[in-house]
Amino acid sequence: MFWRKKWLDELPDGEESPFLECRHLLFEEEADYPICPSCGKLIKKNLPQNSVDRSHLYLIHQKVQRIWSVQLGKGYSWFLIFILALFLPDFLSNIILKNGNYGFTTFVVPSHRTPGMFAFAMTGYILPCLFFLGQERTKRFTTFSLGFERFHKILYSWPVRLVTFVAVICFINVIMPKIYGVEGDVFIGKHSQLTPAQHVKGVELFIFVNMLCNWIVAGLLVVHQLIDRRRTWWLKEANEAYLAGGC
Repeated sequence: MFWRKKWLDELPDGEESPFLECRHLLFEEEADYPICPSCGKLIKKNLPQNSVDRSHLYLIHQKVQRIWSVQLGKGYSWFLIFILALFLPDFLSNIILKNGNYGFTTFVVPSHRTPGMFAFAMTGYILPCLFFLGQERTKRFTTFSLGFERFHKILYSWPVRLVTFVAVICFINVIMPKIYGVEGDVFIGKHSQLTPAQHVKGVELFIFVNMLCNWIVAGLLVVHQLIDRRRTWWLKEANEAYLAGGC
């Protein structure tokens, strides 16, 4: 591709993905870092030759690895979001429908051809996940691939991220109810015993459950980003502590 950077062209086939082995991509001011700010692993080429310095580095590395945000940010926060996003739609549907008299106990008539509630909520997950699921390693991979190193700090600064988050939420609040409304009208309509009023209420509940899932997942993604930022900050602090001779 025309945008490929030299470092990317030199990689062996199959190793270009940020989801595979970390490439330890460092900015100019981080060139001497022995601990990768993205994955937290030691960078071979930057390891000290002196045994005393190396022991000092390993001590700092072990200490920073025990910090909760560094451990949780390895990928566990992403995994937890995935599990919650997967089961949340059906869980909320069951709670809401079992605690009310709406004329039906499930939004979708059970059938081997009918998707579960996750399939509907997933449509609203796509945009927030696209912008806020990536961790520091993915962000750096994208930045270096496109040659945006100078703009990395700006693109991922708090003001820009906050504006992006508000824009995504506004887009979801405007577009997704219309999409869920059409889908809900089709699937609620398969409950032939419902009165027109119950049908309308069913569509409203269908929209509400899916939108609630979208809001909850978006909130979890914010927490995920906070953890990742904190993790990156601790890893940078560990590098600065080593280079300054501290512990």
